[in-house]
Amino acid sequence: MAWGPPVAAPPAQARAPASVVLTPDTGPPGTPVAVSGSCETDPETNTAVGSTSRVDLHWDGSPVGSADLTDDGAFELAFSVPDDAGPGPHPVTADCRYGAVRSTATATFTVALPAPEPVVTLAPDEGEAGTAQPVLSGSGFDCPVVELLWDGAVVGTSAVSAEAAFQAVVEIPAGETTGEHALLVQCAGDPGRSAEAAFTVTAPEPSPEPSPTDTGLVPSPGPPTPDPLTPDPLTPDPLTPDPLTPDPLTPDPPTPLPPPPNPNSGGGGAAPVGWVVGSGLLGAGLLAAAGAAFLAQRQRGPRWVREHVSTRLRPSPGTTQVTGPPGHCVRLEPRADPGEQTVQEEDRCPPPLSPLP
Repeated sequence: MAWGPPVAAPPAQARAPASVVLTPDTGPPGTPVAVSGSCETDPETNTAVGSTSRVDLHWDGSPVGSADLTDDGAFELAFSVPDDAGPGPHPVTADCRYGAVRSTATATFTVALPAPEPVVTLAPDEGEAGTAQPVLSGSGFDCPVVELLWDGAVVGTSAVSAEAAFQAVVEIPAGETTGEHALLVQCAGDPGRSAEAAFTVTAPEPSPEPSPTDTGLVPSPGPPTPDPLTPDPLTPDPLTPDPLTPDPLTPDPPTPLPPPPNPNSGGGGAAPVGWVVGSGLLGAGLLAAAGAAFLAQRQRGPRWVREHVSTRLRPSPGTTQVTGPPGHCVRLEPRADPGEQTVQEEDRCPPPLSPLP
């Protein structure tokens, strides 16, 4: 047996560390994730009959899938983020078994809850052009600035707060047509994040028509209302007799009788004494009777009227305003009242006059 120089052994193959990659690594619950990676390998220890090469995947320590390794220790599999996963980072671990070699690799998946859908409101949602100034409010805009579009044309912008909200006053331009108009709000640079509201431009209210009596002139005051306690100089006093009107209560004085004819006038002689005395007495008696009748029926004075006559006021019709045509005059004449007058005499009467002696 020949001895020769010693032969050097082949260098030991270095073990590759395990690795795992998540695609994508951020999303909301329910997101499908593709996992790829490789496990640590040792070909010398994987020659035994029945040896296995496998990887198990865990989400927060709970199994979510498994797969066989290839000859070089690579693997691929997929899983979905659990629906009850909370927001924030979650570890995803790959446990490898390559024959007698065991290794692990970990990656992080961040759960991000979906942003709320953008919403906008207008208050009020209708008004007249040129005067309406509705307040536009929005929320759910995860961008720094939003654009305001009136019927598709940009009319302004507004800054968004950290809470993804904004508020702005919209001035409806004068002359805008009546009807419904669209007001669109979208993230500047991201038109996909948008919301829309409607505003109705109403017709202006009609102006009130002037009243036929509203001429701007101050109406002239009507005639004053007569005072029932103040006598009217144009109205005759019923208690004062009119010297030109005969009083039906006052009889005419008796017409004196003509003297009797003188039987002796023709003869030129003196009349008998008895005839003259008798005629004188008869005339005196007639005159006395006429005087008594005259005194009994003479006109009563104011004192007698106040003691024997009662009066009562009656409502008179309203004063009528008379308006004549231009260039003409109107003359008012007092007339007697055609109504009914009633005079009531009381029981108190003066004592009868004594007959003349």
